[in-house]
Amino acid sequence: MYLGARVVVTLRIGPYIEAEWNMGGFPYWLREFPTSYSVPIMHLSSKHGSEFIQRRTLDHVQTKGCPPTVISTCNGRQCADTFVGPNGPDKPSLWTENWTAQYRVFGDTPSQRAEDISFAVARFFTRNGTLNNYYMYYGGSNFGRTSSSSFVTTRYYDEAPLDEYGLKREPKFGHLRDLHRALKLSKKPLLRRGKDYYLPSKSVSILPDCKTVVYNTAAIVAQHSSRNFVVSQQAKFSKWEMFQETIPTINDLKDRTPAPKELYSFTKDVSDYAWYSTSIKLDARDLPMRPDVRPGLHIASLGHALLAFVNGEYVGFEHGSNVEKSHIFRKPVNLKPGDNDITLLAMTVGFPNSGAYMEKRFAGPRAVTLEGLMSGTLDITNNQWGNQVGVNGEKVPVYTEEGAKTVKWVPFAGTPSPVTWYKTYFDAPEGTNPVALRMMSMAKGMVWVNGQSIGRYWVSYNSPLGRPTQEEYHIPRAFLKPKNNLIVVFEETGGNPEKIDILVVNRDTICSVISEYHPPSVRSWERKGDGLRALVNPVREAELTCPDNKVIKKVEFVGFGEVDGACGAFKPGKCNANAKAIKILNPCAWGRKSARCHLREKDLLRLGTTLAPMSPRRWLFKSHVVELC
Repeated sequence: MYLGARVVVTLRIGPYIEAEWNMGGFPYWLREFPTSYSVPIMHLSSKHGSEFIQRRTLDHVQTKGCPPTVISTCNGRQCADTFVGPNGPDKPSLWTENWTAQYRVFGDTPSQRAEDISFAVARFFTRNGTLNNYYMYYGGSNFGRTSSSSFVTTRYYDEAPLDEYGLKREPKFGHLRDLHRALKLSKKPLLRRGKDYYLPSKSVSILPDCKTVVYNTAAIVAQHSSRNFVVSQQAKFSKWEMFQETIPTINDLKDRTPAPKELYSFTKDVSDYAWYSTSIKLDARDLPMRPDVRPGLHIASLGHALLAFVNGEYVGFEHGSNVEKSHIFRKPVNLKPGDNDITLLAMTVGFPNSGAYMEKRFAGPRAVTLEGLMSGTLDITNNQWGNQVGVNGEKVPVYTEEGAKTVKWVPFAGTPSPVTWYKTYFDAPEGTNPVALRMMSMAKGMVWVNGQSIGRYWVSYNSPLGRPTQEEYHIPRAFLKPKNNLIVVFEETGGNPEKIDILVVNRDTICSVISEYHPPSVRSWERKGDGLRALVNPVREAELTCPDNKVIKKVEFVGFGEVDGACGAFKPGKCNANAKAIKILNPCAWGRKSARCHLREKDLLRLGTTLAPMSPRRWLFKSHVVELC
C-alpha cells in the first residue's frame, strides 16, 4: 500500500513507543512483573540510579564507534540548533520527530505556528539535513480510555497539518507543502551577492537558482482556513433520562484494607475510577460548638483527581495537573454525632508514558484527616477502608443498548448532580462532514455513542486563556446509524445534558493574505536540467481552493494595508480597501471551486481606496464556500 502511494514509512518497533500512550505501549501487567534481583544489576542501579539507565545508554549509542546500524537522530522543534549531528561522518542527519505542535493536555494553550515549523525545517536542511519526519501530520482522536497518557486530551495533535477531523489546517498544510516543493527545486546551496532581497526576521528564503526567491518561511502564500462548528439542523436529541450512581459506604464495599489502596495498581488499567469509603464515630463533644464553624476534610492525593462525599452529601472536587499530579483537597464538611461515612471517588486521566521507573509512579489518596474538631486533627488514613474498582454503571454496562435496560432511568430533573449517567437518542446529522459534540454545559466525564467510547471530556478545566483546552469532541460517522443513535454520558461532578450541541464540522471559511514582498506561488516554477523555468507568468496573486465538491459562495472581506486578526476574524485597520473593492474579487471568485485573483493597486485607487504608507502592505480577503449542487 505504501509503495504504491510512494510513501516512505518511519516504523516504530514496539512494544515501547512512548507516543503519549498508557505506559508508552507496555502492557499493564509488566508494571507488576517481579523485578530481577541480579546482584551486578542491583549494584549498578544503586550506585548510578537514573544516570545508569539514561546517560550511559545514550553515550553508548551516540559514540562514534558504535555499531554502524545505529544512527543517532533528533526529536524536537529546533533540530537545526539542538542536533550536533549523527554519530558518524557517513551517516545521514535525520529529524525523526518534528513536532508540528505540542500535543495538548487538559489545561494547555495552543502552540506552534506554520511559519515557525517551516523556518526550523528550512534551517535544518541548510545544515546537512537529510530527512524530516513530521510528528504528527495527523493525530486524530483518543477514543476510549486506554490510548492517551496522563492528562492528554481526547483531541490529539489537533494543530497538525491535518486536524482531528482529517480536514486540512490551513495555512500549515499548504505552507509546508510549498516548502517541500521549493526544496525539491533546489539542487545545491550557493551564496549570491550583489542583489537586494527582502528577508523578514526569523525566516529562511529558498533560491533554487541563487537569484530567484521561490519561497520564504515567514511569507505564507498558501491559503488560510478557519474551522467552523455548525449546530446540526437535522440531528436533535430526544428527551434526556438519568441514572444516578449510589454513593457507597464501607458496608457496601467488600474489599477491605487498613488504608486506601494505591490507585494504579488497584484499578489495573480496567477503569479510570475507584471508590474508597470509611466510617468514623464522633461524639457531640468532638464537634465545634459554634454553629458557624464547620470541620474540614483534608486529603493529600497523589493524583489525578477525586470527589468526596460525607454521609452521602457531595462535598467537592479537586484535581492536579499534567505538571503536578499531586494535589490537596480541603473542604468544609457537615459532621454529626454518631457514625459518619466518608466516601471518595478517585480517578486517573491516563497512565505515564515515558521515563525511568514507570512502575514507581503512584496515584490516589495518600492521607486523609479531619480538621477543626474540638479534639484536634484526626488522622483517619488507617481507619480501615472499603475499596472498589469502577462505578456500577461501567460494570453493567449502561452505555450499551442491552445494559441500559437493566437499570431504572428517570427523566432529567434539570438539576446538575455528581456521578450521574445520562442517555438519549438522536438521528445522524445531515451531509457527510465530520460530526462533533459541544460539551460546554458539562464538566468532566466520558461519552459513548452506540456503545463506542468517544473518549474523556473535561470542559471545567480552563487553560490560562480562560477557556477549556477542548470544547468539542469528535464522533466518527462510522459510529453512527441513520436513525436512533444511543448517546450515554457519564458526568462526574455535575452538568446539564440538555445544552449539549450536535455539530457538523467544516473548513468552509478560506482566506488569502498576500503582501508586496510575498514571492509568487512555488508552483510557478519547475526544475529544468540545472536551471529554473517559469511555468506561468510569476505574479503575486491571491489564490483560494475549496474543499471537495464545494464552490465559493461569496467574498466577505477585502483589505489592503493595516489589517489585524486571523482568517475568520479579520479586523479592518485605519487604511484599508473600502467595500467597493469586493467588486474586484467577486467576478473571479464567485461560484468557482478555485480562484486566482491578481490584485492590482491601481484597481483599488480607481475605487477611491486610501492605501497605507507602510511596508509591506498586505492584500487580505475572506470567502465562504458552500456545497456544490
